[in-house]
Amino acid sequence: MSAALLTSTLLSAALYPLSRLLACPPPPPLLLLTRTPSSRASLSSCAATPPAPTSKTPLDASRVAVRSAGVAGLGAFTVDAIAAGAFVCSYAGTLLTRREVWARYVGEPAEYLFGLTADLSIDAQSSHHYSRFFNHHENGTLHARVPHPPRAIHFYASRDICPGEELTFDYGMSYWLWRDKPSPHSDSRWSRLEGPMTAAKFQAMLARSEEESCRALRRYLSHCGGFERSGGRDRPLEASAHAELQAAAAECFARSLARADSSGALSEAFLAWVASADAELRLIRRWRGGMAPFPSARREAVALTIYLLWRCPKAHHVHLPLQADVCRRMVARLQRGDDPSDLSAVWAVLEKHAPTAHTRKLSAMLQSWIEETVP
Repeated sequence: MSAALLTSTLLSAALYPLSRLLACPPPPPLLLLTRTPSSRASLSSCAATPPAPTSKTPLDASRVAVRSAGVAGLGAFTVDAIAAGAFVCSYAGTLLTRREVWARYVGEPAEYLFGLTADLSIDAQSSHHYSRFFNHHENGTLHARVPHPPRAIHFYASRDICPGEELTFDYGMSYWLWRDKPSPHSDSRWSRLEGPMTAAKFQAMLARSEEESCRALRRYLSHCGGFERSGGRDRPLEASAHAELQAAAAECFARSLARADSSGALSEAFLAWVASADAELRLIRRWRGGMAPFPSARREAVALTIYLLWRCPKAHHVHLPLQADVCRRMVARLQRGDDPSDLSAVWAVLEKHAPTAHTRKLSAMLQSWIEETVP
């Protein structure tokens, strides 16, 4: 199959079964880490990369107040200001293997179990350290890091923290799979994950800007309980590049497709599409990451169509090459105004360069990806 994203074959045959909103249940935990329902999710933060660590001295217990945090129960609150990147503490608990976890927790929840790798966790159930009381927040004041070899969990300030603020971190979405979902105040991601993952949502994830796409893929993998493997060992999702996240998420979704279609045809078609579309999806992510906002999804889709016709003329049956300066002028026109005649003028130009039916289908699909809600 061609490396192009949307040849006429992909537009008609290959994408047809994938364009259905496939109601597939979430797949089983991905690859290496099979979490128990009570495991605290490991490092699947979806926030921006935190500041580099600036210190190694832990925050003294006398400078942290453990008190009521409302509906979350007890929480840990800093007495003093903490600078972004400052080392706060290590997660205090017992290092356990998976076998030891199973032996310790039989038919009862393990609320303070923090996964390090597929086989190692730290259990703070019996700890009296203030780190045991760090509550969950999607955009927590703390960020967790696992050193190599993974035998500890270190917490750093993800931003400047004011006196009296609560110390929180992102538990990861898979922590909540078997629990009551967190409140919208502490986590907005579940509202974006309502309903099953579909082919349309997955395609839209890959067509965001690089940064947005990585965040969405991490959320999806965290929802599936996924860990990524690199160099023969586990590593947290936050450390993975887009290519690794995409490969892991595609495998995860393909498994759910295989359960919906026992013949395997859908999962094979999907993986073939991801492979064939990869080069042009990279172009889309780069373009969207560098563009200012457009007045509407429709205008952005038409502008992106122009870009793809220019960059990938053979894939889109361009019979008269577009010049870069012409493309820039058309994109600028779409970006700056809201005059309906802008679209008509642009389509009149594009009709001279490529088949109208193909470009209209391409633009419509790009618009559906732009408008699609992703994790």
